[in-house]
Amino acid sequence: MGRKSRAEERIPQILDAFERCIAKYGLDASSIPLIAREANVKHSIIRHYIGNRNDLIAAMVNRFTSHYKSLIVQSMNVEKLFDNTSALITYFFDEFTKNESEYLVFSQLFAAADRDEEIKKSLLKFYKEIESHAVEVICRHQPEQSEKKVESLVYSLISLWLGHTRLFHLGFGSGKINDAANAAELLTNKIRKS
Repeated sequence: MGRKSRAEERIPQILDAFERCIAKYGLDASSIPLIAREANVKHSIIRHYIGNRNDLIAAMVNRFTSHYKSLIVQSMNVEKLFDNTSALITYFFDEFTKNESEYLVFSQLFAAADRDEEIKKSLLKFYKEIESHAVEVICRHQPEQSEKKVESLVYSLISLWLGHTRLFHLGFGSGKINDAANAAELLTNKIRKS
């Protein structure tokens, strides 16, 4: 196998630095000069390999949505799991929050969707793909549930998780994640019994 191309080395290096900057300073304060300093590269390297700030944000959104979609789909596709709803809850309220830096970046991207139409479109597409997959898997494993009920459950679970990501910035941090997970389990059990 040959050596990695420069782009295969530089793009992750730049995006890793951008991620660290977002976690430390927030998305709005993460300028190209700050990212360049964090990545230990010149501004021109960022512009050459990724582009301007909008291109950088688009690349970060794509990185996160691709990565997390893959992890969520993988966690729900474990056939030995009796209840794929529990897999979804475990992922959102346990696995995802283990890395507070990633958690901060993801919530910053969601916050930016309020004012950036491209981020909004990308995150909406991400949500719809996750929802579609979750509904399909849960309906397959729980055929007694109506698709409408499962769609409602998936929407509610993701809403609960997103609400927690917003509260994270008010100082609740990951300490309240167990409360959110317990609420998700209660909601799941209530819908199963109805």
